[in-house]
Amino acid sequence: MKVKEYQLKVNIPELKDFSTDYPHFASLAKGRGSVLFKVLMQPSSFIRCKIATELGHSAVLGIADICFQEAMKHKGFEFDDYIKRFIGVTVSALMNANGYKLIPGNKGRKSIPHPQFRKGQVYEPK
Repeated sequence: MKVKEYQLKVNIPELKDFSTDYPHFASLAKGRGSVLFKVLMQPSSFIRCKIATELGHSAVLGIADICFQEAMKHKGFEFDDYIKRFIGVTVSALMNANGYKLIPGNKGRKSIPHPQFRKGQVYEPK
């Protein structure tokens, strides 16, 4: 068996940049959402989102379960609609930083087969 190495350069937005681009979510990224921000702003999270996108799914499908499981590790963490929107915006920042753009309109939203999410945005290469 041969072993081959695969490398992919991934741009990871920093908290400062995210806070500037998404000021409505800055305090959440620095506060109770910081555990999810740290999980999402990893090369492995982008790769998961990229694979979900390439398979024709919403990008958030790639990280939905990881985010939910991480949130459940923290006693009293509320996985509410605001957190779900924060996850979506954070995924958007990650996808945009790596050369993807939202597909506009209804074509850009898909149902997600995950109990905690209903729909998510679909991306395509810029």
